[in-house]
Amino acid sequence: MLIVTNGDGRGTDEVSSYEVFLNGQPVLPTGKARNAQAVAKVQQDNTLKVVLTGKPHSKVFILIAYDPRESK
Repeated sequence: MLIVTNGDGRGTDEVSSYEVFLNGQPVLPTGKARNAQAVAKVQQDNTLKVVLTGKPHSKVFILIAYDPRESK
């Protein structure tokens, strides 16, 4: 599971838009939601690319977590 939090978690420092790619494949299309999630298939070696548009100091937090319920 790939989870994105836009901004600092308190509603500030949000980017105008973001795109997330894992191993060259889009995981999340262009978005600007405060929170988003998607199923992501990881490999032994992975490349994460995040394209951000926004003001200086804008940020996103990205978490990749294993959910055993999704592996069935």
